[in-house]
Amino acid sequence: MTVEELQKLLEEYIDAMNNHDVDRLMQCYTDDAVRHDTLTGKLEGKEELKGFYTSLFTAFPDLEYSIENVLAIEDMIATEAVMEGTQKGLFPPFESYGVSGKHVELAGAVFYQLKDGKISEERVYTDYGSLVQQLGLTQQIFKKAA
Repeated sequence: MTVEELQKLLEEYIDAMNNHDVDRLMQCYTDDAVRHDTLTGKLEGKEELKGFYTSLFTAFPDLEYSIENVLAIEDMIATEAVMEGTQKGLFPPFESYGVSGKHVELAGAVFYQLKDGKISEERVYTDYGSLVQQLGLTQQIFKKAA
């Protein structure tokens, strides 16, 4: 892919994320796309991805997504991304803890493998300990684990 094509894909992805437009977001992925995330595990195909993003946007209705740094080489994009929003709905795997109403900011690294101009594989690495802390769930999770 050319630099312009990579930039266009990223811009479309970010715009769809920030407008919570799941259908447009799905246009950025191949039909058999896979998303790996240490929190949610492995998601395969557009239906699972659609379910994940629908839950995310419902739980964080003011969610904003930004990319701080980008490195793109041929069919691979590496990014430093920041997601922030206020939890106003249930979000897996934290549904059993209720809704915190707290504003969170979560930074991480996201790697995108591309195929035919779309995302075929996505790997997300984030400090979810920070998310647990920001949501005020640290004590509850440790009590439940004990």
